[in-house]
Amino acid sequence: MSTPSSFTDVDQGITIEFFETHISILRNQQSYLRLNFTDVIIAPAPIAESMNKRALTIFEMKTGDILFRFTSQKQPEFEAFIEKLMNHIYMLPSNH
Repeated sequence: MSTPSSFTDVDQGITIEFFETHISILRNQQSYLRLNFTDVIIAPAPIAESMNKRALTIFEMKTGDILFRFTSQKQPEFEAFIEKLMNHIYMLPSNH
């Protein structure tokens, strides 16, 4: 995959991009996090107080610490991005 798949929430100044081997988080167009898929666990989970809305949480694999948690009001675009990201992660050889 040469071009990233991405989601941008302009209101929050967040862009999330995923590439073949890593995910990048940008805040206000500045690099914030670059994480290899082999080092993190990415988990979309429902938000209890909101029906049909999920948060995307990224955990550091060794410690279990939360590195990033995000949700967006931009539905259904955010949901479509989460699905595309999770399908990509599932297809990685290290995740079989």
